[in-house]
Amino acid sequence: MIYEEIHKVVGCGSFVAVRSKAVLAGTAIAVIDSSRVAGGRIVEHWDVMEEILPGRHLVNSGRF
Repeated sequence: MIYEEIHKVVGCGSFVAVRSKAVLAGTAIAVIDSSRVAGGRIVEHWDVMEEILPGRHLVNSGRF
């Protein structure tokens, strides 16, 4: 997976969330990575990924 754009980074206490666009196996995907940090290291990580469809298939304005 190659990250192409970072759209937003939000942090609160020991939690950080990053909203970004990436390419995985030639497919554009929207990614939200959430992490918990302790002692300067990521100790827990969660993510959600969804394919970004071409504009003609969108029912709204899209992810970004």
